[in-house]
Amino acid sequence: MTSPDILSLVKRLHETLATAGPLDDAAQAELRALAADIARLGPGSGGSGVRERLALSVERFEATHPTLAQALANVIDTLALYGL
Repeated sequence: MTSPDILSLVKRLHETLATAGPLDDAAQAELRALAADIARLGPGSGGSGVRERLALSVERFEATHPTLAQALANVIDTLALYGL
């Protein structure tokens, strides 16, 4: 995955977060940390730990913030597509 691809992915995630509705401090911190981890991904960086954390976040948010959960699921799919 190239740097522009990663930046685009993080940008879309931030846009979704901006419209996701109110999130508690812990959820905001969790999502900021995930976005930072995604931004650091690159070839050979082994993104499986990030994908696992994203999957847990999808489960956490699917009932309360379905649009956010879908955006996170899309990030997982994109990372897998790039082999991260």
